[in-house]
Amino acid sequence: MDSKNKTQTTVTTRTLTRRATTVLTREEELVVRMRKGLSESGDFQLEFRGQGNPELEAHLGLIEATLLAEMFDAGPLAAPQTSVDTAMKDRILDQLSKLSD
Repeated sequence: MDSKNKTQTTVTTRTLTRRATTVLTREEELVVRMRKGLSESGDFQLEFRGQGNPELEAHLGLIEATLLAEMFDAGPLAAPQTSVDTAMKDRILDQLSKLSD
């Protein structure tokens, strides 16, 4: 191999970090706690949005119920689970199998 074709690349990376001197808002602090896994004591009472507004609280409850019904088939909006009449099912399948013959 010819030494004239040999190249070497050197990359120098520099990271600049700026310290924030401002105090976090309550919401920013909660986000940092959530993302970094910091927790409160076991008896800490969680704050919920909409506690002071009944209309907002009802709307958030409806969203939660809808999501539970869609994701887990549970909750007040989930379709009721009905039992299947196996005898009727067998008769229907038998009739359908005769039609395809």
